Amino acid sequence: MGSSLTGSAAAEIGDSAVYQYYHTDWTTITNNLSGVADAGYDAIQVPPAQFSRIYKYERQNDEYTYDLPLGYQPIDFTNFDSEFGTEAEYQAMVDEAHEQGLDVIADAVMNHLAAGDNAFDRHVSMDDIPRFSERDLHPECQIDYNDPQSVENCWLVGLRDLDQDSSYVRGELYNYLQKYADLGVDGIRFDAAKHMSESFFSNYANQWADELGLYRVGEVLQGSTSYNQQYADTGMSVTDYALFYTMKEDVFNSGGDMNALEGAGLVNQDPTSAMTFVSNHDSAPPEYERLAYAYILTYEGYPRVYNHRIGISDEEISTLLSLRRNVLSGAATTRYVDSELYVFERGDGLVVLNRGNSQRSEWVQTNQASGTTLTDCTGSSSDTQVNSDGYVQVSAPAVGYAVYSTECPESGSGGGTEQVTLQIDAPTASGESIFFTGSTGSLTNWGGGVEGTNTGGDTWEVTIDDPGTLEWKTRRGPAGGSGDVWESGDNHSEANLSPTHNGWSDGFEGNTGLTIQVEAPTASGESVYFTGSTESLTNWGGGIEGTNVSGDIWEVSIEDPGSFEWKTRRGPSGSSGDVWESGGNHSDGNLSPTHNGWSDGYSG
Repeated sequence: MGSSLTGSAAAEIGDSAVYQYYHTDWTTITNNLSGVADAGYDAIQVPPAQFSRIYKYERQNDEYTYDLPLGYQPIDFTNFDSEFGTEAEYQAMVDEAHEQGLDVIADAVMNHLAAGDNAFDRHVSMDDIPRFSERDLHPECQIDYNDPQSVENCWLVGLRDLDQDSSYVRGELYNYLQKYADLGVDGIRFDAAKHMSESFFSNYANQWADELGLYRVGEVLQGSTSYNQQYADTGMSVTDYALFYTMKEDVFNSGGDMNALEGAGLVNQDPTSAMTFVSNHDSAPPEYERLAYAYILTYEGYPRVYNHRIGISDEEISTLLSLRRNVLSGAATTRYVDSELYVFERGDGLVVLNRGNSQRSEWVQTNQASGTTLTDCTGSSSDTQVNSDGYVQVSAPAVGYAVYSTECPESGSGGGTEQVTLQIDAPTASGESIFFTGSTGSLTNWGGGVEGTNTGGDTWEVTIDDPGTLEWKTRRGPAGGSGDVWESGDNHSEANLSPTHNGWSDGFEGNTGLTIQVEAPTASGESVYFTGSTESLTNWGGGIEGTNVSGDIWEVSIEDPGSFEWKTRRGPSGSSGDVWESGGNHSDGNLSPTHNGWSDGYSG
C-alpha cells in the first residue's frame, strides 16, 4: 500500500493532492513516479486499464483538454492489455507507485460499453464485445436531461448503456473491480456516475469497494451542489463540479466576483466528500487558472491536479503542496471577502487571493497572537506583524496570491534538500515539450525523462533535488507524455547546468512552414477549410479557410507541426466548414492528395 487512502478527504496536517496522470502509457508513468512523489502528491489517478475501442481523434478538443486515447469505450473488462500497455506493465506501475509512497486511483467504466455501429463511425458490434449481449443493455434512447430516469438509463452519446439492475451485469462489474483490487490499486474513480442510479452505488458498488478496501470517488458532472450531495450520501467522494463551474464562470476571470466563493460547491457543504479540481480531460480551466489552483490547493477537500496542464516538476504547485501538507489544516474561516479579494485562515496559514488588476492589501482578524510575525511563503509579499487588537495587514499581487504563516516549509517533498535547476535552449515542434533525463531517479534513470517547464522562447528548465554527481541529457516528445527523440552528442554533467544543446538526433532544427493543397469543388460563395490534429488546423474544428489559387485548387500554409493528420471541410466563405470531406484522413506524408469527395455528394 502507498499512503493509505481512507475514503475521506478530511483535511489535516499531512494531506496532499492527487495527480491526474493521463494521455500516456503505463511505462512512462512508472518512470516518472519518483518525480510525482518528490513534487509532494500522495496519489495518482490513471485512465481505465481495460481493452477499449480507442480513436485518437474521437473528440474535438483544444489546448486545454486533450485528444489522445482515454479508454472510455470498454470492450473487454477481463482484458487489461490496452493502448496504454500490458497488464504486467500496469502492475509494475502500481508497484512502483507504492514504492514511492503513492496511492493509485484506477478509473472504472461501469455505466456503458463501446458505442455501436452508427455512433461516431466506430463500428463496434456486440459480436466484438465478449461476455455481454443485447439483453444486458438498457433499450437505446436519447437522454432527456430533464428526466432523471432518462439520464440513468438512456445511452450517453451513443455508448451502450449497461443495465445495473441485472444480477449478471452486476457480477461482471464486481469481477472488474476485483481485478483492479488484485492488481493492488488503492481507489476507484467511477466514470459517468451520474448516469447510474444512486441505489446501485449505495446497495452494490460502494459496498464492493468497502469489501475490497478501495477508496472511491464518483464523477458527477453536474453543477448542482445538492445533486452532488445525493451521490456523496451513497457513501463515496464526488468530483466537485459545483465548485468547478462557480470558479470558472463566476470567480476566476476578468469579470468575476470573489463573493461567489462563499459557500460554493460540495467542498463548503461536505468537505470530506469533495474532490476539487481546476480542469480535467473533459473540462477546460478558468481564465485565472493558477489562482484557481492556489485556492483548491490551500482550501478544504481533496484537490486533484491535471497533468496535461501542470507538469510534474512545476515549482509553484510544489510550493502550494508543501504548504498544504505542513501549514494548512482543518476548517477554513473566511476573514475578508469583496469582489476582488478573498482571505481565509486555515491551520497556521492565512491565504490571500486577489483577482484584481492591481496589488491589494487589507487588515484582517487572525488567530495568531499579538506581535507574531507572519511571512508570505510564496515570496510575493513582505513580512507583516499582528497588532495588539489581533489584526494583521496582508497583501497579494495583481491576479495573484499570498500564503502567510509563522514558519515556511521547504517546497516539494520537504526535508531541506538543496535543489538544482537544469536549463537548456532547444527547438520543439508545436505540441512538444523538452524532457530531462539522466543518471538519477529524479530524472527517471535515463528513461523518458521529466517534462520541463517552458520559461520563454526555446528555453526549458526543470528543478530537482541536488543529487551531487550527475550526468544528464534532454529528449523531445509530446507534451504530457515522455521524450522519444534523444539529444545528440555527449552527456552533460553537474559541472554545467545550462549548457549549449547538442542538437536533436533526428536533425530537427525548429518549425518551418509547409503548404497543404487540395483540388475540390465548391459552390458560389463557399470556401474549402483545412482541419486536422493540430492547433494550427483548429484541432478538428471548423478549419482554417484556404486560399483559392486557381480553379478548384485550394491551399493553406501553416507552421510545420511534425506528424499530423488532416482533412477538408466545405462551408460559407468567411465562416467555417460544415460539410466534411468523405473517406479516410490525409497525413503529413502527402500534402497534396486526391480529394475524397464531399460527404453530401456535392461534385460541382
